[in-house]
Amino acid sequence: MIEETSTVVNDIDSDKNDNKTSYMRPNILLTGLRRS
Repeated sequence: MIEETSTVVNDIDSDKNDNKTSYMRPNILLTGLRRS
């Protein structure tokens, strides 16, 4: 179970890195989520 959780966390970190690479579009999505 711990290993599975670690894998999920790693996937989330990878998504964050992708967001930094193409920052503008994810930023728009995050702003929309924060407003709602």
